[in-house]
Amino acid sequence: MEQTEQLLKEALSTFAYFPTEIQKRILEIIFLTQKRKIFSLIEAANGLGKTTCIAVAAKVLSDHGIKSAIFCSTYSQIARVISEIRKLAEKQKVITIGSRSAFCCADGISQPKAICTISKLRGTCVFGKPTMDHSKWLLTKEEAIEYYASKGVCAYEASWKSIKEADIIVCPQAYLLYEEPWFKISQYLPRSFVFVDECHNLINKGVNCFSFELRFTSKVGIVFERILRSKRIWSKKALLEKFTKICDPFSAFEKEAEEQIIMKNVKYLNALVEDYEKIKLLSNEFYEKLYIRNNICEGFVGIPEDKLSDRFVFFESGIFVSATPGSLEAYEVIVRNRPLFVEILPSPYTKKDLSVLLIDDFTTRYIERKDKDYYEVANRVEKIFAASPGRNIAVYFPSYEYLYKTLDELLMIDPYWRLTNDQTTYILLKDQVRLIFDVQGGKSAEGHEYTGGVDIVLVVGLGLPFPKPFLTKRVNKYRRFYHKNSEIPAYISWSVQKAVQAVGRSVRGPNDRGIGLLMDKRFCRRDVIQTMPKWFRKCIVKRVDFNNALEYVRRFWL
Repeated sequence: MEQTEQLLKEALSTFAYFPTEIQKRILEIIFLTQKRKIFSLIEAANGLGKTTCIAVAAKVLSDHGIKSAIFCSTYSQIARVISEIRKLAEKQKVITIGSRSAFCCADGISQPKAICTISKLRGTCVFGKPTMDHSKWLLTKEEAIEYYASKGVCAYEASWKSIKEADIIVCPQAYLLYEEPWFKISQYLPRSFVFVDECHNLINKGVNCFSFELRFTSKVGIVFERILRSKRIWSKKALLEKFTKICDPFSAFEKEAEEQIIMKNVKYLNALVEDYEKIKLLSNEFYEKLYIRNNICEGFVGIPEDKLSDRFVFFESGIFVSATPGSLEAYEVIVRNRPLFVEILPSPYTKKDLSVLLIDDFTTRYIERKDKDYYEVANRVEKIFAASPGRNIAVYFPSYEYLYKTLDELLMIDPYWRLTNDQTTYILLKDQVRLIFDVQGGKSAEGHEYTGGVDIVLVVGLGLPFPKPFLTKRVNKYRRFYHKNSEIPAYISWSVQKAVQAVGRSVRGPNDRGIGLLMDKRFCRRDVIQTMPKWFRKCIVKRVDFNNALEYVRRFWL
């Protein structure tokens, strides 16, 4: 029997249930990809069991001595992968890798959290160095912290102690994007098979390489916050020169931390460590420009594809998987001159499951923007709420500025909304209905689940995914290699990808129903529609004005 057929047979027998035809096809592509030593890109809608297929395939490959690395966008996604593999085999050597701060066993109450990130103070941690006797497989991040804390050893060190023996490594995509993590993990990856789940994040998080809330609480941190706020845009060189004119930032943090350890001020030490990690990120990571806006500090790189292409040389072959993969050309750059097979899988959804309406009487295009637009959006949100009693609604904006101004208008129109916020996501509650405000590409737009789900998604505007200087750089890059309309692979496909990903919040599986409202006349352009995933295009009902869209919403659940 041919090797691919044998692997597929083993995989299908591994399922705890009878796999679907789509799952069979995903597995077949994975094993053919491994046999041919190529790369494959799979576009598959939400709810098709992609994560289960990755777990099954990685398990079967490891049974045949083929090491796998699975890169996920979040720790919650990693936990789902671990959960799926655990259902298949209890003795598989699977290790979860993450950052020191993420794997810290300290409780943050009696012992400061992640004090070891300040290298000079690493020895002050109460958790000891592990030996191989401490190794335990198939643990999520949370389980690893709990288990190793009970043994009195460091979970971070324990995971790295075990990595040499692991058959399957599961870790965040940051290990592909950041220099220091990549340097550490790359020695364990040569000739392995790679899975990149939610692969669109390689570009989104590659360009927007990091972001954090611009809020420092330690004495030394506040000094550096003032520097950061003194300009809107920084180059890395200019920022570090400004830092060092005042003092050596790391020495300053270490000195303050030593003082606070003597005073046993754990709460202050927790804040100090958070501040230290932000400054370390600004000092050590590669970025071309740093933007300060709306209390958010963001680092950007113009062409992460070039850096990623150097990473993927390490892998013998692999799979990219996403419901919204974005530009095909980006993945061709990443794999360089190696073959890339593309498979677009059929959709489980019809227009009765997911109805997408293109609203053409509005735009957030900057040169057409008016002050009254924020009130108009807030008023439309209120009308959608009134037209769909009991339905949870999520609204995604092109920028935080647009979100804040619309939120202010909404609370003036209807002060009975009760406002809470979960970091950068704003949640409004009224009549047992949840209204979520976030930016496109934000925390709630992907991966984060809310109790009761989301029934209606309103996407306000076709936003620019990256700052304008990087758009030009990316357009010039793709103009040298690809078709005349280089704006599509450079940035338009990534704008559309974020909008589609947001609408996907309303259908997490084949049994869900939802409505997606894309409110910007630019979504009606032919070239924009063609960049949408095929499964999503099948769900587009029609192009309408807002009043007709509102009537459709009223009738949808009748």
